[in-house]
Parts: sequence; C-alpha cells; structure tokens
Amino acid sequence: LAWAGWVCVWTALLLFLLAVLGACSIINRFTRIAGELFGLLIAMLFMQQAIKGLVDEFRIPERENIKALQYIPSWRFANGMFAIVLSFGLLLTALRSRKARSWRYGAGWLRGFIADYGVPLMVLVWTGVSYIPHDSVPKGIPRRLFSPNPWSPGAYDNWTVIKV
Repeated sequence: LAWAGWVCVWTALLLFLLAVLGACSIINRFTRIAGELFGLLIAMLFMQQAIKGLVDEFRIPERENIKALQYIPSWRFANGMFAIVLSFGLLLTALRSRKARSWRYGAGWLRGFIADYGVPLMVLVWTGVSYIPHDSVPKGIPRRLFSPNPWSPGAYDNWTVIKV
C-alpha cells in the first residue's frame, strides 16, 4: 500500500510539472498513428481475452464437481454455443446501434439516443436475454460471474496479502 501511495504521489508531481511546463502544446508534433496503434493493441488484447473466454465456456472450470449436471458434455456444448450466440448478438447489435443516426425510422431524438447509448443498452438487453432459459436447463447454464458483496464478512478471504 505504501508503494502504491508513493507511485500516486510521484505521478501527481510529474503531471503537475508537465502542466506547468506546457507539455500539452507539443501534442501536435506527433501523428495520430501512435494513438491508433495503441488503440489497436488494446482492441486486440480485448478480442484475445474474449475468444479465450468463449473457448473456456466449453470447458469444465477448475475446482468444480465434474459429475454435476451442467458439466456433462451435452450441457457444456449447449453452454458454449449459447455463449457464442450471446457474444455475437451483442457485437452485431452494438455495431448496428452506433449507426442509428442514419436510420430512416424512429424519431430523431430516439435515433440520437440509440446512437449515443446503444452499446451499453445492448449490453443490458443481451444480459436480459441470457436470463431467459431458466426452468428446463441446469442452474449453472449459462455460467455467471460470482461477485461477493464487498461489505459482507469474509468477502476478501480469497485475497492474498503479503506483509514484508
């Protein structure tokens, strides 16, 4: 914690020094390609993690009961295919919603709203779609992330703290 605090202090000092010296005025000396390449790197890393996550939906997670109903091969395949449908559905609808300003139908304010907030709206819609199958499938399909309540006792027991 002390190390993180000193990193923040030095970062603040260096940023203050850059602001005082007017370092933002040299931004026009750089081309946009550096920013675009960095954006491409970030996008590729996110796509790599997304593909890894999709492939992992077909596998049994570590430290799980292998004999559970949701881990038999047919349900694992169904879980993986449902994850693919959800991810590609989200991708396609989010990309379409960004171009909503050029749609011919709907009021202008509605098209503008969808163009501005379509991607988070589609995340909410497809999350809702993921909750549709509930009675005829096992409880673990589709798999959900577990996020403990941070205020409950024992929520941080899985964190490892190394004291030096």
